[in-house]
Amino acid sequence: MAETIEDLFFYLVYLFDLVIIGLVLYLSRKKNLEKSFRFIALYCFVNSAVNFSSTLYLPPKVDYFLFGFYTIFEYSVFAYFIFLTIHNSFFRNLIKIFSFFFVAFIVSYYIFGSAQGIDSIPIGIETILLLIYSFYYFYEQINDITSSILIYNKPTFWMIVGIMIYLGGSFFIYIFANLVEIEVLEKYWFLTYLFYILKNVLFFIGFLIYAKHSQISRSPKFRPYLN
Repeated sequence: MAETIEDLFFYLVYLFDLVIIGLVLYLSRKKNLEKSFRFIALYCFVNSAVNFSSTLYLPPKVDYFLFGFYTIFEYSVFAYFIFLTIHNSFFRNLIKIFSFFFVAFIVSYYIFGSAQGIDSIPIGIETILLLIYSFYYFYEQINDITSSILIYNKPTFWMIVGIMIYLGGSFFIYIFANLVEIEVLEKYWFLTYLFYILKNVLFFIGFLIYAKHSQISRSPKFRPYLN
């Protein structure tokens, strides 16, 4: 039963990735979609490719470096997206500095470290950094008295909430992945798929709000008849 549920969520991950990719392609044809939103679609494509590779029974060393690349890529996409939503130049520079050292750490970790089943340490650091960036985003939004748009009417709100739910929900599963028995890990691993699906649902809402705002901004402005 548990294996059936895990398989269901595994294929739902593919489905929701395809939904996001399809939506981005559709919006790209209708309007000039921002680069950060296009990277989200690329991220979904790379995730599907990495998930597919896990079914090919590649050598453990290949899997190890492949998931290392994925950790760097995932962090880069999310950090870049949050970076563009933050206005404070000092904190933006902090993101650049943290990102440089994080990528340098991961490269060193995979070159000189011993291969394990799951890269728990890099994923843990990635999660902590991205959650810090996300919390600062909300801090900045709460203290922004110049904006007349409610925070939940902003597409970035839904995207960043999705990132936080996905990373925060999966955090302890990844952290303890190499410390528990494989039977226990397999029993709860489907939860990582569930949090990923929830993230994509929130991404979908964010894209819909983005499309709505773009449509409003492009709508023709009529002058009142004053005669």
